[in-house]
Amino acid sequence: MAQVICFLIYVLCAYAVIMHLGHDLVHQGHSLLGHTVSYFMVFRANVSYQRYWLGRTNVTDFFLTIRDLMSWLCIMLEGGEATRRQRWWREKGRMTRAQFTEMMDAHDYYCSESRANIVRWCVAFAVTFKMYIRMAADGYINEAITPATKWALEFDRARLRGLLSPSEFHVVDNTLGFQDKSNDAESLWMNYTKNVAIDNYIDEIARDPERDTTDGDGMYNMDPTPRARPPVILVYYLHEELFRNLNDARLLDKPYGFKERFGAFFTQKLFHVLTLYDLVNQTICTPTPLPYVNMCRTLLAVYLLLTPFSIQLDLGWYANTVVPTLVAVSLLGLDQISTELENPFGDDPNDLDMLDEVGMVEHEAMFLLQMCGDKLAREHYVWKPMPEFVQAQSARPLPCYLAIRSQVDPTGPGPVLFDKYPIRKPVAVEHLIESSGDEEDGTDGGS
Repeated sequence: MAQVICFLIYVLCAYAVIMHLGHDLVHQGHSLLGHTVSYFMVFRANVSYQRYWLGRTNVTDFFLTIRDLMSWLCIMLEGGEATRRQRWWREKGRMTRAQFTEMMDAHDYYCSESRANIVRWCVAFAVTFKMYIRMAADGYINEAITPATKWALEFDRARLRGLLSPSEFHVVDNTLGFQDKSNDAESLWMNYTKNVAIDNYIDEIARDPERDTTDGDGMYNMDPTPRARPPVILVYYLHEELFRNLNDARLLDKPYGFKERFGAFFTQKLFHVLTLYDLVNQTICTPTPLPYVNMCRTLLAVYLLLTPFSIQLDLGWYANTVVPTLVAVSLLGLDQISTELENPFGDDPNDLDMLDEVGMVEHEAMFLLQMCGDKLAREHYVWKPMPEFVQAQSARPLPCYLAIRSQVDPTGPGPVLFDKYPIRKPVAVEHLIESSGDEEDGTDGGS
């Protein structure tokens, strides 16, 4: 707005001066320059619009794949007798919780534990994806983030801590590259078992989410050194859980898991998710070429400064002052729109609402556990109230976020994440191989 007002004053002064001189200046060249500037500005706007929709498409595809992966895994894990009856006997009515618990065997417990792990890692994957695009441009390229971004990321760290075990969070958190200048974060993150401190720390952030605890420069440094990023680590955990429940086609050593032939399908899903993450990272780290942007803005400034050369006194004051101002508004607006659209990731009002996407994944994850009848896995999760300063960053109401009950318990975490599951016993693979060999020998002899 200030640029438009200054340009209007400039045009009015130029018009007054030319009226005083009593003759027009040369204006043909100015019109030719205007066509050239318009072409370059429109081309830049088209490129920015394509980048915006490329980012939007990749983000939508990313969360769609996460949902699809959770849905398939909740279905494909066979479990035991209780799981099969709860899932497939819907026309006969759902079993009560007491009936389901009484019928559960070891396979049901193994399957439920795997679902609980898959859900928390998928949600944590979505949270780390949001964290990465929040700080990638400023943190890993410019090597510094603002206080507002810093404290928003601190809440994301607390949110992530509620979904991971202390050892898992330690691995993931060390890859973020934070260089804290104060003891604010150290009081919480140096001790990963102080769950009381997590809630207190979130309350402290909420009281002043833009406070500056730096040494006076107003920025928090980030370590841009190449390292494994959190989304890659979460994909590793998901791959590990898939392999843990892979039922060998010959040995049948994990009857509660999914068939071996489906392993490639899930691996392709995870590879597709990693591909989308890398495409989003490519969009963030490969902005519109700076020389081209500088050329457009230089030509635009020259065109606006040469406006007096297009004034024709016989056209009157309206055509010589108001019309050039409207042309300036359109060109300056195109430049601003291009700047807003070329990077749709971040916390600006025009950026993609990632908080809403993460919240949808959380609610859908709990709904999937409910649909497959895994009440035991569902009971390990709890909803925590969302701070108001985080809710203000989303266009939709986000009253709560998901966490594991044992990790946000004020009394402190237990020795394991899910205390209701028995420890898995090792499978005697050698015995299975010998039994399989004996059966093959018997079959051959009988024929």
